[in-house]
Amino acid sequence: MTSTRIVPAGGRRVRRWLLAGTALLLVFMGMTAGTASASTAVGPPPPVFVKPCVGKKVVGPFTTRRSQVYGKGNTAFVSYGVTVAFSLDAKTWPSGATAKGDMDEKEITWAATDWCANTVRIQVNQDLLDPTGSLFSINVNYLNAIKAEVSWAKSYGLVVVLNDSTESSANAGSEAGPTATTFAFWLWMASIYGSDPAHVIFDPFNEPRDTNSQLSPQAWNTWFNGNGTYYGMNLLAKWVHFIAPRNLLWIEGPNYSDSFHGMYPKYLIQVPNVVYAIHHPLAQGGMNDPAAWQTAFGYLPGHGIPVVEGDWTNFAGAGVGNSACWPDAVTRVPMYLNSYLTANHIGLSAYTLNSGRMLRQLYAVKNGKLIKTSPNPLEPTVFPRAKTTIGWSCSPGAYTSPRAMGTEGAGEAVYDFFKARNQA
Repeated sequence: MTSTRIVPAGGRRVRRWLLAGTALLLVFMGMTAGTASASTAVGPPPPVFVKPCVGKKVVGPFTTRRSQVYGKGNTAFVSYGVTVAFSLDAKTWPSGATAKGDMDEKEITWAATDWCANTVRIQVNQDLLDPTGSLFSINVNYLNAIKAEVSWAKSYGLVVVLNDSTESSANAGSEAGPTATTFAFWLWMASIYGSDPAHVIFDPFNEPRDTNSQLSPQAWNTWFNGNGTYYGMNLLAKWVHFIAPRNLLWIEGPNYSDSFHGMYPKYLIQVPNVVYAIHHPLAQGGMNDPAAWQTAFGYLPGHGIPVVEGDWTNFAGAGVGNSACWPDAVTRVPMYLNSYLTANHIGLSAYTLNSGRMLRQLYAVKNGKLIKTSPNPLEPTVFPRAKTTIGWSCSPGAYTSPRAMGTEGAGEAVYDFFKARNQA
């Protein structure tokens, strides 16, 4: 890993923000000193293309008005896209590496040209940008890779959601919530992309997980105000908004953001232009149905509060008890996508255009051996169509043949969902 002490890129405005921001960061921390210290592929033919996938592109600056988001020209914006988390969200970053030609770039291209996305959510890692936590000593290669990936997405007309994820970080155990490094990270990102609210949305912290219960007032208070170990999401949102007041914010809830039940009205984030990002809503009482979704997050639009499904997937290999695999997915996922989210004008970011999630894990026979092949964007995972096929199961152990593993999931359902709602 190469860390270099540099003069911040981006001109006088960035340098001014970073220099002033050092002091401001200390002020913000002080505000809460008591709160935080060859050959034969296996699988069905790809879906039939009807039209070129151009998609309805909307640019910002984005603003919220009651439960909806609007872009330039007062055009309604509902986010349909994918989360990419292959290249920039990792424990390490090799010196000299770039995003050019890697898996993230492929996913971005597929999202725009094959899946009719208008948005891409890029997960990045605060510790890889600033491995020493000294604010100015950063990994230049990593910063350039972020810039390259954002530029690549923008070249396709996609809106970029930048997300700080610490779950894959080498420091994940001590970064379950926002830390001082998080604030320093956003001093960089907001200073660079605060001048581009037309194309960049900020998702300040991925899946806060410093509490095990999202339903109790104490858990919500911890999430909102901090707990002596981590800073609160409200302060982090204020910090990002202070540096970049025109960028839309996606804010995630506690306990991996699987429910916003109990947040309203006391724990609403105290800055404007906020969209609340639900992830993998947990079944209430074992049920995945409109009543459960309404309890978890669907009640918010009724109060004039916008919501987005910020990170969602469903695949058999997730296993029993995992919110990424609904036991009743074959019937409930189409209802969730085509009825519930649509009726409430809620967008979705799917995780992810890679094998075993949204795309099938295909195999080929080479030299008499079965090997994995590269993912194909036109080979989404599928739900069983007949009783004669392998039945849907949330247990990966149910599959005895490697040809069947990584084939079943919500990929095709999401593909059709995007095509139907964001096709030019």
